[in-house]
Order: sequence, then structure tokens, then C-alpha cells
Amino acid sequence: MTVSTGVLYGTMSALAGQTVTSYVPGRPDLFMGGLATVFRVLAALVLAGLALSLVRTLVIERRRG
Repeated sequence: MTVSTGVLYGTMSALAGQTVTSYVPGRPDLFMGGLATVFRVLAALVLAGLALSLVRTLVIERRRG
């Protein structure tokens, strides 16, 4: 949760060109841009976890014979 919030506000700040610490009224594009980045980061983490789980499963199956 902390990482997601940091990515959200970091992206919002980068898009705004200044430090953003909360929702900016009248600029929903900042929030949506930040949220899209959060979803991309989380999707990458999920895919990495899936890949590691598949590799682990294949290694265990190979050892069993």
C-alpha cells in the first residue's frame, strides 16, 4: 500500500511539475495518470511472481522425475 501510494503521488507530481500530496481539484488527468502507473507496476509484480512460481513448479516436478 505504501509503495502504491508513493508511485501514485510520485507520478502525479512528475506530471504536474510540482510536488503533489493529495488529489488536485480540476485535474483528474493527474490522478488517472498516476493510477495507471500504479496498475502497471502491480501488474509487473504479479507477472514476476507468476513466472517465479512456474519456474519453481517446473524445478520441483523435474526433481521428482
